[in-house]
Amino acid sequence: MKLPINLIAVAITSIAILSGCTTPPSSKTKCDNPLKVSIYVGEGAKGIGCVEWCRLVNECPQMRMKLVEGKDVAAGALEGEDVVVMPGGDSKGEFTSLTEEGVKKFKEFILNGGSYVGTCAGCSILLNEEDRRLKIVPYKRLGSTKLLNGDFMITKAGAEALGIAEEPRRIRYSGGPIIKKTDTEVPNAKFEVFGTYAFEASTNGRANPEMYGAAGILGGTYGKGKVFTTVAHPEYFEDTLDIVEGAFKFVTGREVKFPPRMKKKDAVAVGFLTSYISGIETAETALAIDNAEDMYLVPVDVMADWRRQLDHINVLVLPNGIIADPKRGKNVKKLVEKFMSRGGTVIGFSSAVKVLPKGAIPSGSREEIVKTIRSL
Repeated sequence: MKLPINLIAVAITSIAILSGCTTPPSSKTKCDNPLKVSIYVGEGAKGIGCVEWCRLVNECPQMRMKLVEGKDVAAGALEGEDVVVMPGGDSKGEFTSLTEEGVKKFKEFILNGGSYVGTCAGCSILLNEEDRRLKIVPYKRLGSTKLLNGDFMITKAGAEALGIAEEPRRIRYSGGPIIKKTDTEVPNAKFEVFGTYAFEASTNGRANPEMYGAAGILGGTYGKGKVFTTVAHPEYFEDTLDIVEGAFKFVTGREVKFPPRMKKKDAVAVGFLTSYISGIETAETALAIDNAEDMYLVPVDVMADWRRQLDHINVLVLPNGIIADPKRGKNVKKLVEKFMSRGGTVIGFSSAVKVLPKGAIPSGSREEIVKTIRSL
């Protein structure tokens, strides 16, 4: 079955802002003095939220994006940057990738005045624990649960710091840590609770009784630097981007605005599998598809079929060979087989090329994959 390629077109609206811009920028125009934002995309960074972070910063007129991996941080890549963003995924994988030298430079970046924004695993990596943590926030992990979203109560301190209302907010949530303040303080750290869990639930078994009311959004300082972190994913939904905008205003003092993301005329809907991804090559390939005027990027994960996302994409891109992993690749294999059985086209690059199922198309990465999709 061939899915129709028929997405409605609209031009992205220009938005006038604010920090360092004297004229309203278009969606492709950057301000004269943009915030220099590094996004960690190395080992451990994964999921739809990771791709959305790259898209948001890439699209924002008030930001200049740089993608970094652990080895880059260790080599000094954060020098001269304004903000580092740590996406969700596997926090211990993120920590390990930094190496001892990278951890040192990462912490020094914030201590010396750099800003930090972290979501989900980007919160876990900051915790004051022994096993592969940065020990920046005086909190420890009590557990987590896998859900799709939940309510978080914005506190008075959070409302004032972020410029939003003191009220419950429904935010994407998926396995972020349930955290509790530790008895031991962290030197040079001072944090406030900007939001709390306003729900308790579990997808399997009983809910953690300490979940409701636990801290879910934190803001504060570490040395001379400012930190915003949350167990949730405000970067995920358009309705919660005001929280992300408030986070950047809090840590940098600069106002930013994410322009509306509109569909493109007659664009091919390209699904991009975000489960178990990492690396600059992967991030740049997703952005190459996103930047193509005749393509519309749809980040998906292994739950894409459950959400009926396969019904609305024409092509599915596999960025790595996870499909061949007997344990982790089981659900990916089922997803790919179902999509192909419906007439969908699967394209793979990087390590995916060696393990593609029969009928799938191998490709190069970045702009090469754009050419491959156009050749179909």
